[in-house]
Amino acid sequence: MFQSAFTQACSTLWELEIADGLLRKNNQTTTIPFEQLSSSGSGEPRPYPAFFAIKPEAGIREILSGCSLGEKVSAVKLISSYLLVACDYGEQNSYMPTRRSPFSPQAQYKMEIEALAYHGFADRVGSEFAWNDKIGDAMRAAAFWNTDNHCRGQIEEERLEAEARLAWRSMPETVRHAYFSKHPVALLPIVRLLARAWHDDRWSFDDNSERITLRGNPKLARRIVEIASGRA
Repeated sequence: MFQSAFTQACSTLWELEIADGLLRKNNQTTTIPFEQLSSSGSGEPRPYPAFFAIKPEAGIREILSGCSLGEKVSAVKLISSYLLVACDYGEQNSYMPTRRSPFSPQAQYKMEIEALAYHGFADRVGSEFAWNDKIGDAMRAAAFWNTDNHCRGQIEEERLEAEARLAWRSMPETVRHAYFSKHPVALLPIVRLLARAWHDDRWSFDDNSERITLRGNPKLARRIVEIASGRA
């Protein structure tokens, strides 16, 4: 069953008994034990919570103090569930970075990052933090890093940046004048231009309609417009 990052994180808390899984039917709310989902049962469809509720702080402390997390759920699953929410969920520019370079966490993440650093999953770099290889298993489980523990997002950003600069640098002057002489530059014509004439890292303006594709890249087009406007 497909689960969003947020639902996956809630399921992990449910498995840890830090959150209750709940169903509501006929104006009545029923708590579903996690064990009920994983038990064999009688062949009937197993109910899955419609929503979750975090338990009171005192109850959470009691649960966590009485057992090792590894007894209930692996550290990799727990941390990757957290990373999926913190690094890929919420308002734009509020995400926690997945790059290997040092960063300053926003206030809502600082306590968790300090805890991860305390347990060796991140290094302190002055007043900042940097992910290290120990968190690699969790980053890979969340699909943020590749098998070499390199950030997939950073690799893609660097590839996009290199392609955008190449496209702008090699663009014929007549095309620059036709598409970039008016301000502000419209994005959609650039997307169409890329789909028609930018292939295999070079411009091709032949009239062969077979080369026209629907793979216009809005991200690449936007970055080219930024470069053309002097935004490094």
